[in-house]
Amino acid sequence: MSVRGISGDAHFFEESVNMERIKKLLDNKTGTAGVSEKLQAMKTLLAMISKGEDVSLFFADVVKNVIVNSVEVKKMVYMYLVHYADANAQCRELALLSINSFQKDLADPNQLIRALALRVMTSIRVRDILQIQLIAIRKCAGDSSPYVRKCAANALSKVHLMDSTDQKEVLAEIISLLLADSSTMVLGSAVQALNEICPDRMDLLHPAFRKLCHLLADIDEWGQAVVIHVLTRYCRQQFQSPKQEDTLPSKQGNAAVKELFPKRKVKKGFYSDEEDDPKAKSYSSNGPKTSNPFHLGTSSGGGGGFGASKEHVPSIGSVFRSNDVASGIGGGEELDEDHRLLLRSSIPLLKSRNSAVVLAVSTLHYYCGTQSSATCTLLGKSLVRIMRNQREIQFVVLSVIASMAAARPDMFSPFLQDFFVRATDPSYSRQLKLNILTALVTEDTVATILREFQAYVR
Repeated sequence: MSVRGISGDAHFFEESVNMERIKKLLDNKTGTAGVSEKLQAMKTLLAMISKGEDVSLFFADVVKNVIVNSVEVKKMVYMYLVHYADANAQCRELALLSINSFQKDLADPNQLIRALALRVMTSIRVRDILQIQLIAIRKCAGDSSPYVRKCAANALSKVHLMDSTDQKEVLAEIISLLLADSSTMVLGSAVQALNEICPDRMDLLHPAFRKLCHLLADIDEWGQAVVIHVLTRYCRQQFQSPKQEDTLPSKQGNAAVKELFPKRKVKKGFYSDEEDDPKAKSYSSNGPKTSNPFHLGTSSGGGGGFGASKEHVPSIGSVFRSNDVASGIGGGEELDEDHRLLLRSSIPLLKSRNSAVVLAVSTLHYYCGTQSSATCTLLGKSLVRIMRNQREIQFVVLSVIASMAAARPDMFSPFLQDFFVRATDPSYSRQLKLNILTALVTEDTVATILREFQAYVR
């Protein structure tokens, strides 16, 4: 196919690079014709970058065009500069000469230009301009655009790599400011910055904990994985580990349940939003009205068992139990309301299409959950679902399942057949599946597993 036969801008990927022609186009004076030629040159360079070619030798010609008034050209110039600002010593030196232009663009009306200017400034790895970079980040952290504030959060890690000790307190202060943001676009990056720069500063999460729990479902997928990972560490440090009561008789009246799990005493909130959550009150007073895997069955009879209530009653250990009946953990301990909030907020994410999010939620409930039968079944079902994926993802998921099954085989017992070895499974998956099947051996499943093993031997 000829170059002329390619529609749109696709021909830029087919044309060969003519160095003299590109430099001539970039050096053209401003004006309608000049802007068009500069745009053509920048599209050619970005096409070369996308194909993996090194076009850093044009850096001096490109950086001069940062003052062009055309927004479209300036966007492409900044894309190029972000890629090559730290490519070599010469590029760093040339970028430093244009630092005033970058600072000027931090006040540009276009949010994308402001964000790109910050990205270029923080991509220059020179300690001499560290204070200028911090001032720019602080300015962008208070920007009206959530996208610019998100770029400010991402820029913190770049500065931290240059100076991981002297500026740590300043960076922590900016992280605290970003964690107070109400935009889900910003919160994911802010928590990521906290995890990279000061992972031991869990106190920065105190004011934002409840907000993160409530907005967890609205954060982007990879942000959810990071936030859940950080909140898992926070939960293990700040809350008591719930112990599931295994010796509770199967048939007791409601009075016995209340005696074993007394009513929770209302305590003053620990976080910034100390007022009680009206939604939680409504949920607790009215009780769940629809069918839920975390609820015990209903019964219209007058028996004294758990099913005697006319409404669904959450199963023992479920995080959806109301305040009137404790969470079913052993020793008469009660599940903290903020601990319960985190567990409740994360459960819907088990249906996420992102395997990393499902693994993060499963890890959270494995280490910090109440270990109720309904929760364990739901975790097992979700992990089995994402196990049916590409081989690389399947290996990671099987490794997690093998670790969990060794300690809690009941989580995966209902899904025994999903771990049977198939002819198309790679060798590493077969080994993990055999380990899982071995961990799931019980009096009820031993015959089935032995028959399956006999088939493998043949």
